[in-house]
Amino acid sequence: MAICREVPGVDPLDGPALLRRASELSGRNRDLDVALVCAELAKNLLPDSAQASDTLGRLYGKPQQTQMAIPLLRGLVNQAPDVSTYHYHLGMALLQKGDTESGMGELQSALPCDPPADERERILTLMNPAGARS
Repeated sequence: MAICREVPGVDPLDGPALLRRASELSGRNRDLDVALVCAELAKNLLPDSAQASDTLGRLYGKPQQTQMAIPLLRGLVNQAPDVSTYHYHLGMALLQKGDTESGMGELQSALPCDPPADERERILTLMNPAGARS
């Protein structure tokens, strides 16, 4: 908890603020250790929050802790199978782990869930890195 107390403007007991800080830091690929601690604290404060699980799962994937990310993200997919972002994040974690078949399956499952245009483009790029679209 000491790390988050050193981050200006973050109350270590304010789950939403911790999530915002974790997302901000990870989005810029800066201070990932601090972002991870903030996300873990937020998840502890907001155990039923899908956003907290998703943020923590994504952060576990960044420092190559996919073994911790996959169960969190799989739980989100099971809880909300119509949310493209959860399939996308699980797919990325599975691909990082080296499980290409399952990762591609999750990416494919994301497409019918009507992802936003930028997310759809990232999914298609992961599915076909050569850039060809069918």
